[in-house]
Amino acid sequence: MRHLARLCLTVFVALSISLTAGCAALRAVQDHPLAARLAVEQTTLRWIGDDLHRAERTREVIAEVRPHIEGSATVATLDQAARSAIRWDSLSLADQRLLETLLDELKQELERRIGAGLLDPDQQMTVAAVLDWIDAAAQDAQRFLEQRALLVGSGTIPATYPATAR
Repeated sequence: MRHLARLCLTVFVALSISLTAGCAALRAVQDHPLAARLAVEQTTLRWIGDDLHRAERTREVIAEVRPHIEGSATVATLDQAARSAIRWDSLSLADQRLLETLLDELKQELERRIGAGLLDPDQQMTVAAVLDWIDAAAQDAQRFLEQRALLVGSGTIPATYPATAR
């Protein structure tokens, strides 16, 4: 579950970067969409690795956070969505305190930069695009890992299939 906390923090940080950069982030996505998407997808796929549960949980977290960017999204609602998606009881006390401190600092910095008001439509579009890319990468990983699990279970390939043979 420590990885879930990292994912939530990563999603919140990614959203925060998009928000703090404002139009610059939107312009970067518009000007270099392939590079931006590739970076997001690779980060997501590397985090998931060979863990089917991580792929599934990543998609669940995205689904939990997504409604908070539409309509009346604020830094506070995004912060609360990220905090709600974290299974705090599965973390050590040290990890809980570290994550709480990081989220508190991040929220304060975002509110200082963009205020506590609503996200504008450009910021919402940028955040939605990043969430879509994360979800698509997690879905691809989920399909790949499910297919590989079927092959391993059928005896077609050995259960100790080397990761470098992908």
